[in-house]
Amino acid sequence: MKEGMFDLRGWESSAISASSESTRSPVLGLIWDKNLDTLEIDSESLEFDEREKITKRKILSLVSRVFDPIGFLAPVMIQPKILLQATWKTKESWDDEVNNEIKKNFLKWRKQFKYFKNIKIPRWLSVMKKSNLSIHTFVDANKTAYAACIFLRSESRVNEIRWKFKPPSSPWWGGRY
Repeated sequence: MKEGMFDLRGWESSAISASSESTRSPVLGLIWDKNLDTLEIDSESLEFDEREKITKRKILSLVSRVFDPIGFLAPVMIQPKILLQATWKTKESWDDEVNNEIKKNFLKWRKQFKYFKNIKIPRWLSVMKKSNLSIHTFVDANKTAYAACIFLRSESRVNEIRWKFKPPSSPWWGGRY
């Protein structure tokens, strides 16, 4: 690590002997549950008092709290990003309250976000030996956004079927568009 000029500030492991007392650790904007070896959305980072004025600054602040380098949260985070874009079109200042339509849609999104804390994303993409593998891709687009999602399907000899999410192929993960 030293040769690569990486300043190692902490270490986490799923091994019981190497781990700290906590079974949950923040990792790249997500929460790593070391017991289940899953990643979860940190919905608490988006808590705020809904009686506060909803402004362009508030929306940007909340959207910026979510760090998602792998793209797991892209389907969840596209809505507030579209709303943030809409605030720029209204030409309101940073601290003016957004119009009622943007406010209503933002609060609706925020209320739905709490349900995503139950989603557990397997950290390890495992497949069984001698299983039939297939890759499934779904894409969709409209006037404001486009998206793609890729899944790996693994079917064993005893017809046990597993689905695993794969992040989109992009230059950040060594892939190509």
